[in-house]
Amino acid sequence: MNPTHAKPELEARANMVQMARLRVEIAQSRWEEAKEQARAARRSRKEAKAIARRAKKQAKEAKAELAEAQSFLAEVESKLASPPPASAKARKGRPAPANPAAAASTTASAIPPLDSDSQTATVPPQPETSAEEPAKEEPRGGLGKWR
Repeated sequence: MNPTHAKPELEARANMVQMARLRVEIAQSRWEEAKEQARAARRSRKEAKAIARRAKKQAKEAKAELAEAQSFLAEVESKLASPPPASAKARKGRPAPANPAAAASTTASAIPPLDSDSQTATVPPQPETSAEEPAKEEPRGGLGKWR
């Protein structure tokens, strides 16, 4: 072989190696990009599932709240539709009023009249009641009350 022919042959081999390395780099960058896209797609699917689960849970809670509100409305409407009882129950510690109209007048007199100048209620002063002093607690020792 002639040394003049060896040089172009070596250059051709070097170019082939360089071209092969370039192809490897391009293929590797495409593979990494595809891998990143697949990871992002999985993440977005996972986020979408979480959002869907959260929305489903909120819808379920809203449905339960609606059912509760509807039952409360039906209960209130049924109470309003039914006539009031004929006799009022006596409250604990107080006798039942003999005349319901008299009872209404006593509650009306308990409400203070409005002051005409400021449109606020004038409340008469209340007599002071004697309050007992609270029982004094004995100081505890280091171990508390273990006697």
